[in-house]
Amino acid sequence: MLYLIDGYNLLFSGAGRVPRGPEDLETAREELARLLARFHAAHRGRSIVVFDCRKPFFLFGLPRRQRRGDVELRFAGEDATADDVLRDLVREARDPQGTTLVTSDREILDAARERGVRTVASRAFWAELTEEARGTEGAGGHRAGTKGRAPAPPADPAEHPGKRSGISDGEVDYWMREFGIGKDEPLE
Repeated sequence: MLYLIDGYNLLFSGAGRVPRGPEDLETAREELARLLARFHAAHRGRSIVVFDCRKPFFLFGLPRRQRRGDVELRFAGEDATADDVLRDLVREARDPQGTTLVTSDREILDAARERGVRTVASRAFWAELTEEARGTEGAGGHRAGTKGRAPAPPADPAEHPGKRSGISDGEVDYWMREFGIGKDEPLE
């Protein structure tokens, strides 16, 4: 089973905290990679996790793809978003029925369903990952009723509450500095 994962959508859907800066994002991505490695130790398959991330490549020379066993982390380039990359991966899937898309982005979910790709809401998949990491799986290493299958999505996946409430003043200050916008410069 190939899992195509909307990285930040998954992290922000259930991580319980919002990363506050580049170091937090790196830590969150590494923890996600560890959770997925555990998941693949119990379930056959591999994951491609796609993140929106442009600036670090220019600053630090990071590779656009990083592989950790059965988990590949990909970073969208300057001319694409993670959503664009995921749509391409869905369209190019050799085995749509053997592919699962993990996101709560309805536009990408619709494209995946049209192609016959299985879909799982980010919040439901996060719950499965963290449940297995806590060791609460049933007999045989799988949660009851999910052996070899992706968890069923909820009927109406809810958006993460932080998505609509905006960002804190500290986050605004961080991104203003990151983009080089001074306090005296007008915003257009």
